[in-house]
Amino acid sequence: MKKKAYLVLCFLLAVCMVLTTGCSTGTAVPSTGGNISEPTATPEQGAPTEQSKLKTFIIAVDPDYETFDPGRAYEVYADLALHSCYNTLLMYKGGDTTTLVMDGAESYKISDDSLTYTFQLLPGQHFSSGREVTAADYQWSIERGRNLKGNAAFMTDNLDAVTTDGKYTLIIKLTNPDGAFLTKLTYGLFAAIDKDVAEANGATGDANAAKTDTSKEWFNNHSVGSGPYMIDSFIPTTGFTMVRNPYYSGTPPYYDKIIVKVVTDVSSQLMMVKANDVDISMNVDPSQAISLEGAAGIEVHHSLTASTAFIIMNRSTKYGPVSDPLVQQAVRYALDYKGILTLASKGTKVPVGPFPEGFAGSLPGYDDPASLRDLDKARSLMAKAGYADGFTVDFIVPTWNILGVDYVTLAQKIQADLAEVGITVKIVAQDPSVAQETYRNGQQPMGLRMWGPDYPDNSSQLAFLPGYNVGKRANWTEEMNSKLAAKGHQAEVLSDEKARNVLFNEIANEMQADSPFVFLMQFATTYVTRAGTTGADYSNRYVIDLRTVAGK
Repeated sequence: MKKKAYLVLCFLLAVCMVLTTGCSTGTAVPSTGGNISEPTATPEQGAPTEQSKLKTFIIAVDPDYETFDPGRAYEVYADLALHSCYNTLLMYKGGDTTTLVMDGAESYKISDDSLTYTFQLLPGQHFSSGREVTAADYQWSIERGRNLKGNAAFMTDNLDAVTTDGKYTLIIKLTNPDGAFLTKLTYGLFAAIDKDVAEANGATGDANAAKTDTSKEWFNNHSVGSGPYMIDSFIPTTGFTMVRNPYYSGTPPYYDKIIVKVVTDVSSQLMMVKANDVDISMNVDPSQAISLEGAAGIEVHHSLTASTAFIIMNRSTKYGPVSDPLVQQAVRYALDYKGILTLASKGTKVPVGPFPEGFAGSLPGYDDPASLRDLDKARSLMAKAGYADGFTVDFIVPTWNILGVDYVTLAQKIQADLAEVGITVKIVAQDPSVAQETYRNGQQPMGLRMWGPDYPDNSSQLAFLPGYNVGKRANWTEEMNSKLAAKGHQAEVLSDEKARNVLFNEIANEMQADSPFVFLMQFATTYVTRAGTTGADYSNRYVIDLRTVAGK
């Protein structure tokens, strides 16, 4: 799990805790939204000048962002700003993460060897500075992001070259085929930045950018992209404001102004939406929110995230009976999945294999999780493995609470279920940092974990396969199931979406039948909106796509 997955974990831990501390004081840093040069184009629309007539949307969050520099940002909530202010070649729309749509590109083609991607830009796009977007801007921006070596830079590891052919043609060559490359292009690191304005404010795109680029603070207080909004002001401990980009060439967004407020106390967030002080509260306590179901003027949303809870069982024989594949199958059949889901927020599902519902190529989560339990089959498998009398195993459990799911309580439920087939589970609750070390070293006989993907493509989930990153932590080597590993390698490089999806489906079903993992739940998040808010579907890419929100 790369940096993104760690950040997702931090995000999930943050949003599920009821915090009692308020915001500290800060100093306002005004922004011009990047409009510091003389416009070179006529605005296709003008922002209203009378503040009383501005349509304003307010969202309350407990944020994780560290920067709004597209070349450096990789935090979950940073995308509220980045996707609003910067066009990428492709994007997801609203809450959908299965279908990519055009953004800065008008069309693209992929070479037969899946190594060369040629993009034709949509002509007539303009930055918030007024200058027209060109392929050279994309080229410079991508190279800058790679050379900054920030948290998202791993997505450029496979880049061979980025070149242009005229004003509107961008050519990206890869070192190796990458079926997830188009999804990666939706991230800010691949967004178009006005090269001229950025360089005038300390940005560099050369190979030493990590040392020579001094623009981070400027980007934190300004934006100079070609998206529908631009950053207007930013106070780190209070929030930030965005206003319309008057040079945006697409369909104008519904709102003239968006205010993102920092509210760390989740109870306060709920009170604010009830009092009509905000339009969305993203981090509310699920139990409190459910009490508002059906309340006038409020809508409660329960949406699947891309993060999952799973059991890992070691395949090394040094860890005893739990390493036997037959025993691991018995564990899967012994669990009461329907009962497990009662410990989680409304909307939580049991996924099929490692692939979360909502990604292209994922199967829908189980509609009838109770049907997954078969105690007779579990006992039969235990007997076949030679453990009809059962055995005892240590169960390493980090002391997490993720989106309302207490991991120790979840472990106790698992303990009770497995006792019915003779498996005595000894729960070893540990500080997350301690549990993390033995997990990474492949030293847990049995453990309870969570996973958040690096990006919304199932290639990120292939980490669970034998010989892959998470597979190795279960000491599940490629030789133990070379055919399954081969399917993973094939899915990694395919650019044909239909062929990839077939492989993902096959892998999911095979891992449900035989793997050292039990995928328990796909977490749901709960958030609240004012009635009448539309286009505010939860997005596993942007949290909320602020381009699509609207009112009645």
